[in-house]
Amino acid sequence: MLKLGFLSNRFVLVTSKLKFPQVKKSLFIAWMKKLIAFPWYIVFLPVFFILHAYNNYFGLIPVPFVAKYLHYYLLLAIMLFFFGWWLFKDRIKSGVFTISFLIIFFFFGSAYDFMQRIHLPSILTSYKFLLVLILVFMILLAILLKRKAPPVKAHQFFFLLFLILMVMEICTCLYYVLSGRKNDPAIKNPPLALQLKPGLAQPDIFFIVFDEYTSSKALKKYFGFDNSALDSSLENDGFYISHDSKSNYNSTVMSMASTLNMQYFNRPLENTDNDARSLLEGSLSIGRSYVPKLLEQQGYEIINYGLFDIGSHKAKGSRPFLEYEARALSLETLWGRIQRDILWNLVVRMPGYSEKKSGDKEYIERNQSNFSQFLTALNIPSSKPRLVLSHLLLPRRPAYVDRNGNPRITSMEDFRDENHDSLYLEQVLYANKLIDSIGKAAIKGRQRPLVLIIEGDHGNRYAAWGITIREKHFMNLNAYYFSDRDYSMLYDSISPVNSFRVVLNKYFNAGLPLLKDSTILLR
Repeated sequence: MLKLGFLSNRFVLVTSKLKFPQVKKSLFIAWMKKLIAFPWYIVFLPVFFILHAYNNYFGLIPVPFVAKYLHYYLLLAIMLFFFGWWLFKDRIKSGVFTISFLIIFFFFGSAYDFMQRIHLPSILTSYKFLLVLILVFMILLAILLKRKAPPVKAHQFFFLLFLILMVMEICTCLYYVLSGRKNDPAIKNPPLALQLKPGLAQPDIFFIVFDEYTSSKALKKYFGFDNSALDSSLENDGFYISHDSKSNYNSTVMSMASTLNMQYFNRPLENTDNDARSLLEGSLSIGRSYVPKLLEQQGYEIINYGLFDIGSHKAKGSRPFLEYEARALSLETLWGRIQRDILWNLVVRMPGYSEKKSGDKEYIERNQSNFSQFLTALNIPSSKPRLVLSHLLLPRRPAYVDRNGNPRITSMEDFRDENHDSLYLEQVLYANKLIDSIGKAAIKGRQRPLVLIIEGDHGNRYAAWGITIREKHFMNLNAYYFSDRDYSMLYDSISPVNSFRVVLNKYFNAGLPLLKDSTILLR
């Protein structure tokens, strides 16, 4: 009996184990049915879209910025869903209605670009036609959903489709994170392994960029403007002017990154688009730039009065190129294209709109602050060597100040071809006053040697619509001051990529070869 009882108990135990997976399976199926019953795809699609953009620009966009845009898109989806719930009183109908609009919203940019590439008639690609078409489609869809039974198959299809797409992007993101993927195109060659041997006294190094300040030769050739007064003043103060200098890139971020890394970028960029990716990659490269990092290792204090974060040394105030991060996350959407292509046209037609405005206060004050702090640092001695960087959005367009630095009233007339040159020259005259004051501060007596570089990040890129004058994009201001006045390592056509190579060779015996002075044009 004991043996039979033992066997009976064993049988019950085994059979119970055999039945358990079936119970578990039925519970899983019930749970899945409940899960699929709700239109989670209205969440999956925004998550997929934002993760796809983040993976495409991996490492280039701050995570909090990505989270902010995900919040916007989820809020849009939730608002549409509740509108559909009010309209249909059915969650499946509401879900299908919401996802239909979200598909249009998130993929409009790609669809619009495709229509442009296949050269559809202009009437079919006009916003008037497309926006009306979208509105009519959504109205007809609402009427259809109102009259018909809930579209369960469409509901299930959207659930599986966007679940798979979202999971793929999550896996891609995890792979990038775990593999340590980096989008850093700054260095063309392997990292420079330098052993610096500083002389008896390490110099203070001051580097200031005047955005889009062209060379005196270009001012004479293309603007009919004689800039010899500034050249003479700088040369009398002991500066060396590279009269035939050309920037290496006609893009601010590319030029700055190549200068501070002493290298060209690691992929061909000639005739590529100066788009959001290039600008974000260039900004990242500036943040990781080699020269500040190297000098900091030598005991230098790094002071940043520029426009870009450099390592842990953050730029003061708002970043002027922040819109490129937003563009990467929004330009493909319906709203992103409306903002870029037609919203400005609607704004100027609004009642009470005036195109005449005082110059952007934040823009002007940032320039003034960056300059005044740079000049103050130049005038005040320090107990330790310094690398001081500054960047002014001057004399580039828009022309927010006059030749005396006072805010001016701007309007759309400023952007007419015939007004460009005169407004640019107004900014040059103001910039010249600032440059001259820098030159006068440089020649003051000081114990520590001084290196001062005044540079235009590129030339004036403007030409009449549809015209490109290549050399005009690159002809830039490039002036050097070494307190010992020994300029034997410089030459008349030196470009910014070699500026810090010369400085490190002269003062730190770095032994760096100079690179070929090349120009790379981005569209």
